[in-house]
Amino acid sequence: MFLFLDIGGTNTRITTTSSPDAFTPPVKCPTPPIFTEAIAALSAQILPLVADQPIQGVVVGLPGTMNKETGRLAASPNLSDWIGHPIQEELENLTQVPVRIINDSALAGLGEACSGAGRDFDIVAYLTISTGVGGARIVNQKIDANSYGFEPGFHIIDASGTLCPDCHSPSSLEDLVGGASIAKRFNCHPKAIKDPQVWSSLAEWLAYGLTNITFLWSPSVIVLGGPMMRDIPLGQVIKATTNLTSFIPTPPVIKPATLGDDRAFYGALALVKDSIK
Repeated sequence: MFLFLDIGGTNTRITTTSSPDAFTPPVKCPTPPIFTEAIAALSAQILPLVADQPIQGVVVGLPGTMNKETGRLAASPNLSDWIGHPIQEELENLTQVPVRIINDSALAGLGEACSGAGRDFDIVAYLTISTGVGGARIVNQKIDANSYGFEPGFHIIDASGTLCPDCHSPSSLEDLVGGASIAKRFNCHPKAIKDPQVWSSLAEWLAYGLTNITFLWSPSVIVLGGPMMRDIPLGQVIKATTNLTSFIPTPPVIKPATLGDDRAFYGALALVKDSIK
């Protein structure tokens, strides 16, 4: 049996698999913002779930940047109290097996590349447009080699503040189209915004980001996930990005993600399959 955890800033989802092709229905619980409380809460969920069955390994999707040498979270906007704590060590003590921790967006991107919208393409750029903006580059169904992960949401789109005078300056892609930034800018949840011009502007700004991703990562497909994409008009994003990259002989296809909330678990399955080949 393998154990998969998808830890988010608000909720955590846990599942198991004894098959290379499927996982059990996930169990959902709140993510405690305090690290010590979180370990106790995870223990309470994991132990009954696995019962007395032997665990072979654990894959964890975690929002933020991990220090690969220490197994500790180096940065995370939504789990600030977890930063610097021995997450990997605590989970290995709990499960008594090796634990692999992957950035949640990278794990979701791997899932889409192997089993979702990117499965027919060799180089996949995955971006999730959610509370923030995350993503990863997947090459031949593997997370591309990297020194400290991928943070496409942090690249600067508006250095002078002319696109969005009300945004943080210089403005990153996350500052412009991330849900938390939009909620702060308009003082309401993004779902409450009904002005089509707002969503049209977000589509244009996202297209600027995807244009940069195209030139920097050279993908064959860009897969877009996350709840903000329910309202950002995808057709406009595609049209604007296509216009901005028109001189490329074969610009990347732009597609919506297809695996829903389970995409990180499909990514974990891909890691397990690769490890037992």
